[in-house]
Amino acid sequence: MTVGVETIESEIVPLAQRHGLTLYDLEMIPLGRPMLRVYVEKSSGGVQIGEIEAFARVLIPYLNLKELFPREGNVEVSSPGIFRKLRRPAHFQSAVGEPIGVTAQLDEGKRSITAKLVSVSEEGIRLDSEQLPFVPFDRIVRAQLQPEVRI
Repeated sequence: MTVGVETIESEIVPLAQRHGLTLYDLEMIPLGRPMLRVYVEKSSGGVQIGEIEAFARVLIPYLNLKELFPREGNVEVSSPGIFRKLRRPAHFQSAVGEPIGVTAQLDEGKRSITAKLVSVSEEGIRLDSEQLPFVPFDRIVRAQLQPEVRI
């Protein structure tokens, strides 16, 4: 039995919290063998690989016990990373002031841009860009952080 993403999320949030983690996002990929990707983070400092592994060892049996995800499916647990996807308004809100990459489906076709995220409203995001100053949420195809990486 497979349930919806919202149900799985509501079950995972308190489990992650009990392990000192925050659920950043999850996605269900139904192609072929079902896959559930769970992204967790910590509010202070980065999440360590040992913490991710420990949570995965608890999460997978929990999903099986609660019959939330098929036993034959794959479950991946990881950090959202520095180039994290931005899918929810809260994700965008936490990225205000940062450079982001956005692909939008506009009337004239798809358009991709990298610009500083200036603000977030209920309708969409405002970018520091003359070419694409505002993008409604329903037009965003893909978005992710584009932090400046210095070596």
